[in-house]
Amino acid sequence: MKIQLLYFPGCPNVDAARAALREALVSKNLDLVIEEIDVEDPRAPTWARGWGSPTILIDGKEIYDQKPSGAPACRVYLGGAPSVDVIRARIASARPSDGKRVALPMVGAVTAAIALAVGFWLAYRREADDCGCEVPRRRRA
Repeated sequence: MKIQLLYFPGCPNVDAARAALREALVSKNLDLVIEEIDVEDPRAPTWARGWGSPTILIDGKEIYDQKPSGAPACRVYLGGAPSVDVIRARIASARPSDGKRVALPMVGAVTAAIALAVGFWLAYRREADDCGCEVPRRRRA
């Protein structure tokens, strides 16, 4: 999971957003690196420059599903910072939960293993004809 905090210096809500993001990560028992991008830095990626400050992206999606404004502006959130509950919900929807995303490939792998086992059993089992005699291997094809 990739978490980015987009900001520009001087915005009064950056520290509160950073604290809310860290609190959400701690509550989910996640120790992830938060990539912080100064959108006014000349080395900042061009895609990041259209976002307001502060903006939190999780796997490239803004936590409130907003689009870039196109101009640097200080974002105002209810309470001063993004909601910890909203950040938690976005983290939960972004990461695989309890192996549910692994279940379908696992079902396929188990089914393939069972099919192979049945195939080997059918190919190499001892067969008998009507009189009870064993069938020679060359007739199994």
